Amino acid sequence: MARININVGTNANDGTGDDLRTAMQKINTNFAELYGTTAEANDLVEDGSPQLGGNLDVNGYSITSASNGNISIVPNGTGTLTLNALKVNGTTISSDDSSKITLAESVDITGTLSAATINVNLLQSDDSTAIQINDSVNISGILNVKDLVVNEISSEDSSAIEIKEKLNVSGTLTAPFIATNAIISNDSTEVQFGDAVSIAGTLSAPSIISNSITMAIKWNEDSTRTSSVGKVGDRAGMIAWEDNAVYICTGLYDGSTQIWKRAALSTF
Repeated sequence: MARININVGTNANDGTGDDLRTAMQKINTNFAELYGTTAEANDLVEDGSPQLGGNLDVNGYSITSASNGNISIVPNGTGTLTLNALKVNGTTISSDDSSKITLAESVDITGTLSAATINVNLLQSDDSTAIQINDSVNISGILNVKDLVVNEISSEDSSAIEIKEKLNVSGTLTAPFIATNAIISNDSTEVQFGDAVSIAGTLSAPSIISNSITMAIKWNEDSTRTSSVGKVGDRAGMIAWEDNAVYICTGLYDGSTQIWKRAALSTF
């Protein structure tokens, strides 16, 4: 109900305004609208659609519900609920000024989290089960995980991916290039390579089962290679050749020991 004004007339005591009874009835009606019919002050229960004429100042109090009831704030139509710079529209939470949303405390997610970008120091499962990420993940810093199950790991800028600790692969690892100090089986079974393996450095293994092994260490025609002492980096098992001879290294280069042996080549 709108406010009822008392007609005070044009001039004092000119008889054109409300009489005393009518004026008091209007006052009572206005107070009934303000207080309601109950004894509780500021009772808005009886107003089916109360509206504020200005900002609501709770003055240090809270907005609460009784009997475990919900508190529903429902914008009309496509309207959104704006909490300072945080905007809520249905099931979507976004920043009202298009900046990032910062969650300063721990967040427990019992369902599915969908986000374009997530910046976190720690992402873990509350019940020790696996965390599943169904789409691509771009990591600009360092990823520390105990177990990682993925179909593909790639670098966005085509640079190298560095794994500084042990990597346990329970299935198949496919990579065009792997730089590592050791590849071992976690349960002492054999490690299988399904395709060709190119080794630019040294391969140390207790046993190698292969259909063919090709070593492409070609002779380098410099002054240090013409000596049986060899050069830095030479070690036992290396093979080199030239048109008329084949060379086999029998030891580790130390600067003085003659570690290279030579055999002449001839046609047959």
